[in-house]
Amino acid sequence: MNGGERYERFWQELRHHIEWTQGFALLFYFCDDIQLAYFLRQRLQQFLIGNTSRLQTVDCYGGEAWLENTLDRLLSRSEKWRLLHAPLWLDLTRDQTEQALADYRKLLLRLNERRDSLRKYYVDPVIILLPTSFQQECRLAAPDLWSIRSFSEIIHPPSPTQVIEQRSERESAREGAGPDKHQQALVDEWERLKNRQDHRGQGAVRASQRAVRALLKWGWYDSAEEVSREGLELARKLGDTPESLRDLSVSLDNVSQVAQQQGRWGD
Repeated sequence: MNGGERYERFWQELRHHIEWTQGFALLFYFCDDIQLAYFLRQRLQQFLIGNTSRLQTVDCYGGEAWLENTLDRLLSRSEKWRLLHAPLWLDLTRDQTEQALADYRKLLLRLNERRDSLRKYYVDPVIILLPTSFQQECRLAAPDLWSIRSFSEIIHPPSPTQVIEQRSERESAREGAGPDKHQQALVDEWERLKNRQDHRGQGAVRASQRAVRALLKWGWYDSAEEVSREGLELARKLGDTPESLRDLSVSLDNVSQVAQQQGRWGD
């Protein structure tokens, strides 16, 4: 099984739970594969947008008052959020310093004490990502929270063979003749629209998004980075309508996806 097929399998399992869950559900993923975590989040966001919903996210980066601020975001949701019926994504894998891991443990303990509040505030699935080292610890330190889970899975990083296969695919793309006519047309459309002052709105932003996907497919990461940042700059000027905010979200994701492909995890 190659990396793409492996990633797709995990997504199909998650999609199944999202589609069939009625009301609150708690899903645990124990994952050290940052790329797969990003892939699952992207696929879930796209799936929900297609179903006129959205993904609530709580990203935890540490700092003073981290624990209380995170608990407040998780357990003090407004009525508006509860009515949206939108799944929650809580990623506790990005920072794995000793201090961050200690903070994650404290958060699990507090959520364990307030599991009924969690179920009260969320009427859709809650997806929690933790480092793989937390599986046994989560079960022992937060037994009440663990007991109400609907699903849990350990996701291991890809094997060295899978990494080599993925690298070979990217190298083959870079050494090829370049994009086909369709992919080149997407890039050309972006170049045409970005230079027209009267067409620098939503159409240009979406053209940039299509161009980024085409450039990434062929391993032209520097060009993809340039286009993604130009598209993001335009997206920030669109306003605050639901469509504009969606385009801004996609443009932000494109910038991060390019950084990921370039191995710039800090960015």
